[in-house]
Amino acid sequence: MVEKCVTITVKKKPALQPKFEIVQLSPSKTTITEGEPLNVGVWVKNTGNAGGTVTVKLKIDDTVKAQKSIYIDPGSFEIVSFHISGLSAGTHTICAEI
Repeated sequence: MVEKCVTITVKKKPALQPKFEIVQLSPSKTTITEGEPLNVGVWVKNTGNAGGTVTVKLKIDDTVKAQKSIYIDPGSFEIVSFHISGLSAGTHTICAEI
């Protein structure tokens, strides 16, 4: 009798979970006049294998000024828009956080 065998590996199914990343942060302008409103777009992508909800925070000079929660399907992206007003004269740092 002749026998031939092979070994196989069976992996667990990966857990279904969303994974979010900020793809782009885009203010409508980089220079504005004091008191002028500013629109900021944040592109968020779900690179995970399940849909999910993410909260996007917009920070100006390390202070959260606005936040929005959105649902994103796996493999998709959404643009979260923020409207900011009341910035004083000077240089400000705008950041998005998830």
